[in-house]
Amino acid sequence: MNPSAPTHPPSLQELLKDQRLPCYVDFDPRSPLGVLILTVRDHLARLGRDQRRHKRMTLNITLLTVGLSSASTVLLGLNFSETTGATLNPVWLKNCAILFTAAIAVINAYDALFKPHRLWVREGNSYGLLKDILLKLELRAASAQTTPVTDEEIEAFRSELARILQADLESWVRQHGEDLLGKPKTVEEDPAGK
Repeated sequence: MNPSAPTHPPSLQELLKDQRLPCYVDFDPRSPLGVLILTVRDHLARLGRDQRRHKRMTLNITLLTVGLSSASTVLLGLNFSETTGATLNPVWLKNCAILFTAAIAVINAYDALFKPHRLWVREGNSYGLLKDILLKLELRAASAQTTPVTDEEIEAFRSELARILQADLESWVRQHGEDLLGKPKTVEEDPAGK
């Protein structure tokens, strides 16, 4: 047994210390409602991290592509007079432009394969839905002092959470299904043709 390990269950503040979302409601983390609140908060923390990462990826891919495209265009368009040709080799500059163009192809292939811009949007949608259910859970936890929470309410919240997570997973599979399964999307699977 580790003597430095706490012998008491963690407090609510200890459970919430690593999360970015403030908590305005005091609840029992061991109650069914408390477990649901902590579960939603965990999913929100994960989605928030993933959304920020995919937003940064999207921005970086865009900036890299634009920057490398501009640089290769400038390098290919440079003309030197006979006097500067001795210090700057136009062949070397053209080779750099070719390398930049190849890097653009690799970056675009990564973007096409992993689709961070679509992940960012999908995660933002799921994040909003989970924030909504968290608000409902916390409002219910605030009124739990006067009206006890029923098993039916817990099941309704759990079902709503499961529905949101399932829809998020199905959206991801629809988005990456062709890449993973090698099957083209049909109109029934993706009516918008995306």
